[in-house]
Amino acid sequence: KPDKELITLKYLEMLPNLADGTANKIFLPYEASGIIAALSVMVEGIKDSGTAKATASA
Repeated sequence: KPDKELITLKYLEMLPNLADGTANKIFLPYEASGIIAALSVMVEGIKDSGTAKATASA
């Protein structure tokens, strides 16, 4: 059974090949989707923080 590190390595090696194809869908492993969700929450928080500062200074 392959371990998590080997699967991660193979996935990262495959990423450049994804851009070469004509497919329009990318399947992400569950762990990556969690990271992306966390990043989107942080980005929204930064946007909201910037909006709050702009309205407070106006």
